[in-house]
Amino acid sequence: MATSPLEARTRLFLTGLLLTSTLLAGCGGNDDPTPAPPTSPATSSEDASASPSPSDSVTPAAGKTVDMKLFSTHVPVGWDVSVTAKNFSVLAYDAESGDQISFSVVSLAGNDFTLDHLAHQALRYGPWSKTPTIEPETTLAGEPAYHLTGPVGGGLKGESLGSAYDGNDAEVVFQVSGSDAKLQQVMESVLASWQWK
Repeated sequence: MATSPLEARTRLFLTGLLLTSTLLAGCGGNDDPTPAPPTSPATSSEDASASPSPSDSVTPAAGKTVDMKLFSTHVPVGWDVSVTAKNFSVLAYDAESGDQISFSVVSLAGNDFTLDHLAHQALRYGPWSKTPTIEPETTLAGEPAYHLTGPVGGGLKGESLGSAYDGNDAEVVFQVSGSDAKLQQVMESVLASWQWK
């Protein structure tokens, strides 16, 4: 039986998510003498202007609700929502375009990981078809967040935001076809409806 591109990307994302959660859960305490991975270019308060966080003029997404233990948000109207694993992984998708948004919550198992460390984990185990760019740190609904951008295959562009929140890595990955403007519109509308719990 043939696998559709959406199924293949979903399977790849879930495999990466399981690997990431296994690696994070297997990490010991904070006494690891191994140096942290190389950091992305230095960030400063001026970098906040590059934030993908929505402006006040963005209309929040008003489609179905994604409700996880750390947050709730809405997806664009007409998109479907599939709970892959309750409070661990949710996939929202547009059946017509193949666009999708993956939401995940992975326990940090008591480790105090930096955003840079989490960004490198997302870089290694995300859905990327080529190595993504680690952008300057930003915010996810007001919380400090890492930010990755890059291609995810099938002509789709990806953006990933993740935040260490309440002992977990909460991540959202946007995979959208077409223009950068379309990707930004989808991303900003979803983020405008995001509420932490």
